Amino acid sequence: MKKAIATTAMGLTLALVGCTTTAPETADTSSALVIDVHSDTAIEGTFTASDRVVTFRADQLRKYVGSLSVEVGDATLFYLNDSEVGEIMLDGRGTSLTAADRDALVAFSHAVEAYIGHIRDADAMHETMLSGGSAYLAVAPVGMTLDTLAKPIDGFTKDTANGNGNDGKTCITVGTQRTAYFDQGSSGQVYSWTWTVGNSGGGSYGCMGRCGPGCGGGDWTLDCLDHDACSLYFGASGGGSDPNCGDEWWNGSDDYTNIFKRCYN
Repeated sequence: MKKAIATTAMGLTLALVGCTTTAPETADTSSALVIDVHSDTAIEGTFTASDRVVTFRADQLRKYVGSLSVEVGDATLFYLNDSEVGEIMLDGRGTSLTAADRDALVAFSHAVEAYIGHIRDADAMHETMLSGGSAYLAVAPVGMTLDTLAKPIDGFTKDTANGNGNDGKTCITVGTQRTAYFDQGSSGQVYSWTWTVGNSGGGSYGCMGRCGPGCGGGDWTLDCLDHDACSLYFGASGGGSDPNCGDEWWNGSDDYTNIFKRCYN
């Protein structure tokens, strides 16, 4: 782990998922994905990973409203994106994910990305929900009770800000140098760490700055780089509940949910 990190005197900012997690980056998961329905408004099917079967359905309810339901193990997750009013809702029905559940969701998100490719707009909300939603759910923390969460969709513009806080959906380019900012929860001390976007931080941190599990997902953003750097430095776990990197984890949520602005390289 690198230790050459500069500090700055900036205040602690807490707003409302993070980025790099362990993932089978080279595994061929395409044969495990079974699509039963792929119409103009819905995609439905199953994905098998080891001893877990992921059952899913994504629907376009209206032009800018979509939903995704996923069952894995004993957990049932429902994700709604209502871009007409600018709000998302995640309902875990009080369940929680095991490590095996999360591993299956990570592999599932990679298989979906291989199947659908990059969705660059919201013309097909069911495809957008499956693509972005599977990556969003794949970084849900293990062991945390997942109740109902509703929040506004932030960061509709691609901002140019760079600081310790929510940078909106700021796209970053692989191969360029960008500085990540993050704080220590107990002291509020702010750290900065400059990275070449896309470089490996070692271990599961193979694509610094890319949202989603491992080197899958899609968007490359500044908030996801902030969380990657924070998580790598502090050895964070638990997603939004981590005492040091929980706020960075939440700051990355609008980078997933803002489906009208994509940050692909």
